[in-house]
Amino acid sequence: MTITTMAYEDGAGIDFPSLRAQRRARVLAALAEHDIDVLLLGRQGNARYVAGHRPLWRAVVTGWGPVCALVRADAAVHLLVTTWDDGVPPDIPRERLSGLVWNPRLIQANVARIDGLAAARRIAVDGMSASMATLLRDLAPRAELVDAEALLRPLRSVKLPGEVRCLRTALALVEGALHEAAALAAPGARELTVKGAFHAALARNGLNHAASEGTFCATPREAAGFADGVPLRLRPSARTLGAGDLVALSGAAHHAGYEGTVARTRLVAGPAASGPTAPRRALYRRWRAAYDRLAAACRPGATVRDLAAAWAATGEPLPPLPIAFGIGLGVEPPFLGGARGPAPVDAPIRAGTVLVLQPYVWEPGEGGYLGAETVLVRDDGPERLSRLSHAPFEDEW
Repeated sequence: MTITTMAYEDGAGIDFPSLRAQRRARVLAALAEHDIDVLLLGRQGNARYVAGHRPLWRAVVTGWGPVCALVRADAAVHLLVTTWDDGVPPDIPRERLSGLVWNPRLIQANVARIDGLAAARRIAVDGMSASMATLLRDLAPRAELVDAEALLRPLRSVKLPGEVRCLRTALALVEGALHEAAALAAPGARELTVKGAFHAALARNGLNHAASEGTFCATPREAAGFADGVPLRLRPSARTLGAGDLVALSGAAHHAGYEGTVARTRLVAGPAASGPTAPRRALYRRWRAAYDRLAAACRPGATVRDLAAAWAATGEPLPPLPIAFGIGLGVEPPFLGGARGPAPVDAPIRAGTVLVLQPYVWEPGEGGYLGAETVLVRDDGPERLSRLSHAPFEDEW
C-alpha cells in the first residue's frame, strides 16, 4: 500500500495500487461491453486514468499521438512516451515502455510493438491526426476506429472513493497555499508578490508548479475598459494593493493527477481594520445566493442546462469566466461557460460527479466577489469538499 500526502487518523491514506486496479477494471469492462480490442490514448487525463503513471513533462504542444495503450485480451498497458520508468507503476514492465521520440519511423516502430494491435478488429482512440490515421491503417488494416472519449467520459465522471480522497488532498494543498498568500494581501503589497507566495507555499509541499495560471488581482470598482460588462482582472501585475481593495485569489494544483481548484476573495484591511462594510457584505450575500442556487441544481439526472437555468434565476449577469465545470484528472465535462464560454452542451450530471462551482458577482464602486467551491454530487444532494473559509465575510459555513 502506498501512503500519500494526506494520512487519516482512522487508517492509511490512498491505496494507489487498489485505485489503479479499480479504474482499469472499469475500462476493461467497457471495452468488453463495446467489443473493443485495443484502446489508444493521447490525452493525459485518459492515459493517467488507465495507466496510473506520472507522465513525462513536455514544454511543447504537439499533434495527437498515442501515449498509452490498453489491450483487452491480456489487460496489458503500454506507455509510449516514457523515457524512463520513474513514476511508472510496477505492474507495467519495462518491456512495455517506449521512449519519447520524434522520428516518424521510430514512432511507427514503437506503436507496432503493441501485441494485439495488428490483429485488432476495433480500436478506440481519443484523438486523431492525419499521420496517425495513415499509421493505424498500415499497422491494423482490418480495424475499425471508434471514439474512446465517449467510452471513457462516463467512467471518469463517476468518481471512486479513492479519487475523492485524491481531490480532497489536492484541495487541502491549494487551500493551505492560498491561505498563506492571502496573508500578504496588505496595503502596499504587489499582486505578483501575492502570487509568488502562493507558488512558494505549493513548492514547500512538494509541488513545483500550479495546474493553471491563478488570479491574484484586485477586483475593479469601475466597468470602464471591460467589454463583458462584469469587470474582472485575471492576470496579476506589479500593481500595488490599497486599503479597501477586494482581491480575487484563485489557484489550482494536482495531487496524483487530480486537480484541486480554489478561489476566494479577501479584503485588504487598512490601519483601522473594521471589517467589510455593509455594501461589501451585501455583495457577499449575492455571491452566496448564487452559489446556493447552483449547488441546488447539482443532483443526479440534471444537465448543464439545469445549471444554466439556475444561474439565470439569480439575475446576475454572466461572468467572464466559467461558472461550473467537472473536475478530476484535470478539467472534465460537464462545462458551463460564462460570458466568454461556449453555448452549454447538455451533458448529464451523475451521482459521483465532482463539480467546481465558481460564481462571480460585481457591484459598481465596490468591486467583485469571486469564490470557487468543489462539490461531490450525491443521491441526497451535493457534498461540499472545499474547507477554506470565506472570512471575513463568513467565518463558518
